[in-house]
Amino acid sequence: MLPKKRKVSRRLFPSLLRKGRVFHSPHFTARALVAKEGENTRCAVIVSKSVAKSAAQRGTLKRRAYTILRSLSADDSYPLVVAFHAKSGATTIPFEEIQREITHLYSQMGALRAR
Repeated sequence: MLPKKRKVSRRLFPSLLRKGRVFHSPHFTARALVAKEGENTRCAVIVSKSVAKSAAQRGTLKRRAYTILRSLSADDSYPLVVAFHAKSGATTIPFEEIQREITHLYSQMGALRAR
């Protein structure tokens, strides 16, 4: 899991959903905003019951995603606020595929870094 200072807070979610730029992959959708100056990169992983009925499956997918995000968000030179939404079928893919998709989405967010 990520430390509390690295998670998206409730007060940030509405602005993230309204103003965040959207990035897509086959099994994940990401919304991202540039964080305020001086803040850390914050991440959230959302897995709904329509994606995985079992709490164990939802938790497993979240833990896998947070493991990947911990290594990706270590560089705070340009902080972002990011929420990853799992799509159907995300619980059936192997860890390497999850890692490939989240890494690809994170690299696409480089467009936000250029602004």
